[in-house]
Amino acid sequence: MSRPGNLLFPPAVFSDKFDLDLETKTFVAEASDLRLMRTGPVYNDACDDGFRIVGKTNHMEAVFAFIGAEYDGSGEDITGFRYACVWPLKMKAVGYTALIVND
Repeated sequence: MSRPGNLLFPPAVFSDKFDLDLETKTFVAEASDLRLMRTGPVYNDACDDGFRIVGKTNHMEAVFAFIGAEYDGSGEDITGFRYACVWPLKMKAVGYTALIVND
């Protein structure tokens, strides 16, 4: 599985920091559990931000790019930050996302 030429290696976090909701295809983690996690550029030809999730045992990886903040019902408070899978293409095609909950 080859990477696109413009795809960078953003900072990584191990998969055991996330719960995977298979029904919604969403990796979910609380921000306080990721307090040392960094993000970085995803593509070398775009202004974006993201990270990689790396399997703790199999070392497979997926790259996620920031797509937006999520708000509570009032629209005033941020409840989380949503990232979309951009690589591998198989995961992107079925709509995997990551949600960092603002706890």
